[in-house]
Amino acid sequence: MNNKRDREDELADLSAKRQSLNTGEETELFYDESSSSEESDIEDIDWEDIDLAGDITVKLKAPLHQNATNKRRRKDNFYHRLRYGLHIIAIPILVATLIKRTNWTQDERLRRRLKRSVPKQITKKVKNWSKSSQDIRISSIRTLLLGLVMWFRANYQINSNGFRQNFYRLHYIFRLDDGNVMKPYREACLRDQHKYYGERPDIAGNIEDIRTFVRNKKANRDYLTLFFITILREILPADQIKSLRLCFSLPLHNFQISPRNITKLASRDAGKVPNRFDTDLLQPYFWIELHTIDEPDKLYVIDPVVHIEEGNIVKKYNIDEPVDIFEPIKDLNLNVNQWFQYVISCDAKDMTIRDVSARYIPDIYYRYYDRTRGSVLETTRQSKSHHFFMRVLKSTSRYRNDNTVLMKTIAAKNYKLPKSISELKRSPNFKGLRILKQSETVSSKAKPVGKVQYGGKKDKIYRISDILPLKTRQHWYLLGRTVKEDAKPIRTKTIPLRKRNAISSAQELNFARELFSYEQTDLTPKYPSSYKDVYGIYHVVCDVDFYKNKYKNVEIYSKSVIPTGFRLMRTFDKDYKFDLRRLIKNANVEKGKKGQKLIKYLDVVSGFDFRKGQATPIKTHILVNYMDYRKILSLQKDYIELLRLESWSNFITRLKIKCELEDKYGKL
Repeated sequence: MNNKRDREDELADLSAKRQSLNTGEETELFYDESSSSEESDIEDIDWEDIDLAGDITVKLKAPLHQNATNKRRRKDNFYHRLRYGLHIIAIPILVATLIKRTNWTQDERLRRRLKRSVPKQITKKVKNWSKSSQDIRISSIRTLLLGLVMWFRANYQINSNGFRQNFYRLHYIFRLDDGNVMKPYREACLRDQHKYYGERPDIAGNIEDIRTFVRNKKANRDYLTLFFITILREILPADQIKSLRLCFSLPLHNFQISPRNITKLASRDAGKVPNRFDTDLLQPYFWIELHTIDEPDKLYVIDPVVHIEEGNIVKKYNIDEPVDIFEPIKDLNLNVNQWFQYVISCDAKDMTIRDVSARYIPDIYYRYYDRTRGSVLETTRQSKSHHFFMRVLKSTSRYRNDNTVLMKTIAAKNYKLPKSISELKRSPNFKGLRILKQSETVSSKAKPVGKVQYGGKKDKIYRISDILPLKTRQHWYLLGRTVKEDAKPIRTKTIPLRKRNAISSAQELNFARELFSYEQTDLTPKYPSSYKDVYGIYHVVCDVDFYKNKYKNVEIYSKSVIPTGFRLMRTFDKDYKFDLRRLIKNANVEKGKKGQKLIKYLDVVSGFDFRKGQATPIKTHILVNYMDYRKILSLQKDYIELLRLESWSNFITRLKIKCELEDKYGKL
């Protein structure tokens, strides 16, 4: 294991690298995308039921050629989605990794071997400590734990690299164009992975390999933390321990920053792992929480491997106090690979899992906001990532949420109000009036939480959960909501002149420009399934023409408004490629000749196409009553069977022709 002097030398090297970067032609090689007013539209990715068995393959298209005249900060949606997707898909894999590794600590042979490695003198000190008075135990426990760490560091060594994400290699692969002079470098990145992820331990995934690491007293720093918590569990008296947890900060891809000049970074060989000790990663991914019976309102945080400052190796905190010693450096010239977004803990005894991110990560109070219906918070990438993370945790039987109130209390203490516009743009918790988009507004019930200086004036700050999106009437229709009759538009959208000229009337122009908030809408009511005649008698609606509007169709943007007794049917069959309307018309011709009741349907407008400068209705479904629905299903079944028989007939005909040709001209 590296000694203190080696680690200080590595820190000095990092500082020297920073100075060399700052003295170059370009002082900043990265930028934080969250500070930019431009935001790409990231599609809502649904990552349900990810199979963790076997390999996961990510297919990449060839990198797009970057024109030299493009701006440095030009964003490409392809890279945004891909990088965000890699961030998302790693979450269930890493959670499963923690579960698997904590299962190793239950192995009896592994536990006995680790316990035997502890000298008898240390075991005796622990026993004497447990028999002493409560005051002595409280005053001496930190010294005891610190001594255990020093012994552990002196006897167990780092011999390989641990977990890491490599921001540089990811962008070398994505961004270096095939036609660029850097093509050989990109190929080397794909070929020589060990240069960017280090020398990983040779392990087949079974417990026997872990026992070998313990016997040799050599492993990477992630495994060493696992060994140390197992030793603590074996030698500390169970009646003195309230909980002993292994904390894991998930090493995820940072989707919020991008490189300015990827070619310059590649020419400097940035991103290569310096050595097998992971000295470029200044923070650990694993550490330990110890909660004792003697101090129910205190928590001991232990880093047995990485930190060199004595005060940070074992440190005591209040149970509701934020921990700041594991926060990665925010200077992008020194650190882009470590970015902590989620921290989970696993109890060493009962193997239960909890989310403890709020204790170690600042500025995530937005995860505990009281959500305003329709807030823009639901559409941010951070919020979507957190929702998926929680779904993954809740899908495991080991997850416990009994610390949610405590984490909310800590998160409320562990954030900062922005003091400038640049800080406000980066903040995931707040937004100001001056930086709102054209399609955003503040909820009528919102109260400002502070002010920030901007251009000689003070701008009010609001929680991001109080910011509502503004949408047109058509957009709200698509979401199953209707603008109230007395609602007045909060804002009007700017429409380019060429698109404005394509809109036929002033009414349609206002319809496309007027923006309304969620608070100005109601759920679109369900179409009535009955009506009352002039005599006050109710009748069930059976005729589809009852819902016909002046355009001879019906607008249905949400399944919740479909009237009872009616069904929606898709007009085009993708598998057999036939139009349902034509099939119904042909059937009605036959029914008319026989004097039978015709099948009636109504075209359904289910959306709008805005690409041509105006809202063109999209008609992909029809509305029919239930009796006609059954008839159409029978027609579809018969027609599909006919198509299959025709296919067989064509096949047999071709086969006969082939046989005749072979009989006449020989085998072809």
